[in-house]
Amino acid sequence: MQGYVKESADRLRQIVDQWGATLAGLGDVASQDIVPVAMGGTGGATAAAGRAGLGLKSAAVADVVGTVAAGAIIERGSNSSGSYTKYLDGSLTCWCTRRVPKTMNASSGALFFSAIEAAVAYPAPFSEIPTISITATGEFECFTVPAGLSNQSSWPGVYIASQIARSTAATIDICYMAQGRWK
Repeated sequence: MQGYVKESADRLRQIVDQWGATLAGLGDVASQDIVPVAMGGTGGATAAAGRAGLGLKSAAVADVVGTVAAGAIIERGSNSSGSYTKYLDGSLTCWCTRRVPKTMNASSGALFFSAIEAAVAYPAPFSEIPTISITATGEFECFTVPAGLSNQSSWPGVYIASQIARSTAATIDICYMAQGRWK
């Protein structure tokens, strides 16, 4: 043997030496077009047939992230009103934080209030009135007092209150959270 024929035979021998035991270990699987589930395959020639052979349900092909209107399980987004997460089951969570300067010098009994912080639109609309939480943190102890009720499109306005009068503006983080349904 000379030339190309010898090189081909040598190369084939190298492949058999390197992979022969592995290929022999595959047994009957090595000679089948469609490997059954019992032999470690999917039992199908197409992706759909493979999923059916493995007993997978419709969630096996669902997009996990995307738009829920297109069938994704989770949709995540944000805009100038805050952030939101929609779930395929119809649940919706919205949140945002507003950093604002506030003075608390309008008294009512033993409390001192800021001027009202206007209502804030939800970053995604709810189909019914959600459960809300509005909290405040700042340079001193303070808390929130909602100025009305929540609705399907916005958090209510809110006052920031303190037990001590604050005539100098302080930076306050107002944290909004709403949970409800989008469909």
